[in-house]
Amino acid sequence: MKNPSRPSPVRLVRLLRLAFAPALALAFAATPVFALEPNFMQTSDGLVVIEAEHFQANTPQGPYTWAARANPTASAASEVISAPADKVLFAKPEQFTTSAPRLDYKVTFLQPGRHFLWVRAQGAFVHLGLDEKPVLNGQRLGGFDSKALSWRNQCRAVYGQPGYFDIPTAGEHTIHLWMFQGGTAVDKIILTPWADFKPDDSAANALPESPRGKLPPQPPAVTAGPAQEINPPTTTVSLAGSAKDYDGQVAAYRWTQVDGPTPATFTPPDAATTVAANLTALGTYRFRLNAKDDTGLTAARDVTIKVTPAVPPLVTVPTEVILITDTALDLTATATDADSDPKVNPLTFQWTQLGGPASAKNKGLNKATLALSGLLDGTYLFRVGVTDHTGNTTTADTTLVKRPVPATAAIAATDPSIQYFGRFNLVPPKTADAPPVMESGWTNTSIRARFEGTSLRARLSLAGWGGAANFYAILDGDEKAPIVLLGDNRTDWLVAEGLADTAHTIELVRLGGGWNASSSFGGFYLDAGKKLLPPPPRPARRIEFYGDSISEGGLMPDQPFANGYLAYAATTGRILKADTSVVAKSGMGLVKGFTLPQTLPGMFDRTAPMRGDVKWDFTKWTPHVVVVNIGQNDSWTAADPAVFTETYVKFIQTLRGHYPKALIVCALGSMDATAPKGLYPGYLTTAVERLKTEFHDPRVETFFFEFLGAKGHPSSVQARAMAEKLAAHLEAKGPALWQD
Repeated sequence: MKNPSRPSPVRLVRLLRLAFAPALALAFAATPVFALEPNFMQTSDGLVVIEAEHFQANTPQGPYTWAARANPTASAASEVISAPADKVLFAKPEQFTTSAPRLDYKVTFLQPGRHFLWVRAQGAFVHLGLDEKPVLNGQRLGGFDSKALSWRNQCRAVYGQPGYFDIPTAGEHTIHLWMFQGGTAVDKIILTPWADFKPDDSAANALPESPRGKLPPQPPAVTAGPAQEINPPTTTVSLAGSAKDYDGQVAAYRWTQVDGPTPATFTPPDAATTVAANLTALGTYRFRLNAKDDTGLTAARDVTIKVTPAVPPLVTVPTEVILITDTALDLTATATDADSDPKVNPLTFQWTQLGGPASAKNKGLNKATLALSGLLDGTYLFRVGVTDHTGNTTTADTTLVKRPVPATAAIAATDPSIQYFGRFNLVPPKTADAPPVMESGWTNTSIRARFEGTSLRARLSLAGWGGAANFYAILDGDEKAPIVLLGDNRTDWLVAEGLADTAHTIELVRLGGGWNASSSFGGFYLDAGKKLLPPPPRPARRIEFYGDSISEGGLMPDQPFANGYLAYAATTGRILKADTSVVAKSGMGLVKGFTLPQTLPGMFDRTAPMRGDVKWDFTKWTPHVVVVNIGQNDSWTAADPAVFTETYVKFIQTLRGHYPKALIVCALGSMDATAPKGLYPGYLTTAVERLKTEFHDPRVETFFFEFLGAKGHPSSVQARAMAEKLAAHLEAKGPALWQD
């Protein structure tokens, strides 16, 4: 019970703020205000529930502080708010641990281990730390509703992950609440060891604040084990429960069934670990472990077991593969299991040759990829069987046809009738009889030609040293039905045959690939006696894009693989009928990437991302418009605002040095960097204003794509809408934009 002679933390702060002028905060900028309340005590259910206004110490910094205030919608009719409500940010640990106002809460933990964080607040984000240190999964916690108090547990410093602390030992620890931005109100903080915990503010279920100073007698802390899923014919499951009593001993256990389609039995029913049997019907069973301690206090926890139909694995292999000059091939089966995560219960593979010449050598008969070599002319039939952890097996067949090498007309990659779009690097032949090749690594690089005849083969290596790349082959301009070339170790690809003996067009477009995935083009094979035709004029308009996965087409939710052709950047180029170059990689940032250590300023001048030794010659090709869409990954990694803005200004100045006349569009979106209350549009606006005023650059502007509301990447449909918006914006500037 609180000492009635001592003011509460709320009243203490109010008295101090009323009694002394604001100069006090300036004179004692980092002097904490203490309220000598006892520790919050973790209860045996693992919960720590803290009313934010009941802090033990309040440390202001300069004019910035936390203050308690009344709020009838808060859980105890009070909350704390960070003030003043200006736009100053405390984003980086080195900054906010020394410069941001802080509240402290001392907690006595009964158990060490991972504790998940939930915060009820209104505004932007907060930082939570432990024992004088910032914790990565406690930084930038929230993204709270701007109009009402709401619960959040997402950590934006590690995007999409829940916030949590790893408590190293039982006993006393201090939780810190640091200011992220002024104007954020915090009502309540919860720590729980349960990953599936969700707060419920209904009157019947609202959690009271944790006891202070001394725990009343506690019931046992119970766990019933993890939720599980089984498939017929399995009808039993082991339940690994446990209980611990912090002020006595566990005296008894009892398993019971709460619900389920059939009555289950437990062997034994009175131990922490048991076997539940007779799960013979499909559906969800819920079992409860009750534990009683030596004082008669009881606690319980439930576990669910799902019995679902056993679904065989889904397996895909190429239906038919045609080889001509190649005598080796890696056949890869792709398999998924609806019943289980293959990382937990691995699938097993078994390849069998059912027909064809017996000369084929193989490696990896029990792996997903079968490596074949020594292939002779003929037709081979291979079958792969994939078995899951329940014993269900699915098979799939693939036909491999090794054809005789026909008489053809070989066209070198350096033929002047071949047009290259995007960045390519000419690699000289390694031997006298080897052809030169054109190497590429950025998305949407393309190869175009006009040819005559009935067939076309491409000398295209998609499996570079950094992984495979995928391509579209667009024949006669039919972009709605492209031929998909899924990267494997072929070097001679039959693109088309059986065509009318007339003129045709071909465009080979790199869709994307692994970070280091290179691809090389060695030329075409045409029908004997046929040739390439003169190419059409290149588009008069030229546009270049720099960016991350949004520009590259990575992780599109409606596409089976990265697809730069359908990304907004390439789509904008097609709408504008422009010669288009895309320099973008998934995960890349300006200051700090999400998955990549490389940044755009360190990569933009490479001919291919995997070739740091080959720099791009900017005099080869000069765009009229440059679109830079970067910052999404920086927003997830909490880049320092000042560093981000300064780096952005310098990068645009570098581009300006290469392209003195181009319009530079500083774009952002359409992921959550442009969400309401997002900070990065402001950073870009500041950078562009500096470029215009300090560096007198009139041909630079901002352009923001609206946040689409989805957590993931834009789909191809959304990318098309983005492209249409950007294209319309550029078209509205008139033909002068595209003048050399």
